[in-house]
Amino acid sequence: MSTESLEARPAWGPLLRDYLFRGQSLRQYLRSFVTGWNVVGALILVVGLSVAVVRFTKGLGSVTNLSDTTPWGVWIGVDVLCGVALAAGGYTTAAAFHIFGLKEYRPLVRPAVLTGLLGYFFVVVGLLFDLGRPWRLPYPLFVSMGLTSVMFLVAWHVLLYLTCQFVEFSPALCEWLKLRKLRIWAEKIALGLRDAGADGA
Repeated sequence: MSTESLEARPAWGPLLRDYLFRGQSLRQYLRSFVTGWNVVGALILVVGLSVAVVRFTKGLGSVTNLSDTTPWGVWIGVDVLCGVALAAGGYTTAAAFHIFGLKEYRPLVRPAVLTGLLGYFFVVVGLLFDLGRPWRLPYPLFVSMGLTSVMFLVAWHVLLYLTCQFVEFSPALCEWLKLRKLRIWAEKIALGLRDAGADGA
């Protein structure tokens, strides 16, 4: 093995320390998390996890006061519509820069793609709570191929679009991890997916 190939490999120890721990030891890094806002966030997280346990053990009505006569809540407009809107903005910005050549959008592309990925991820999390029984999530994808079912369409749409969002974000991830060859392939695959999406639209 040549010296050049050894130098090209990222050293994972310093990479973790410099990028993830910001040059600090693990103890210092964990201590830096103890702030006022993080304490408030932790309290919200504890309450949210408690409500999630009740939702998945006693049903959606036990935490939302919904029933068969009033099956929709305000949160549908928050988790689904806002998340999908964020994801669409990321895709549109990336397509405007990479496909349509609008170079003035260059500084916005990476933040928009990351926002789109997070937005669609939160849609998936929201749907898990809305629909319940997340362990049955693969069912409409692979078990019950109900081609006339709305849930079949929704399940495949969410899976494919979240995958596209992750592939669009992957060149930045490869660059951060200093994986140059993988980054080149990730950019080519992301461009192909963007072209397919633009043709489909």
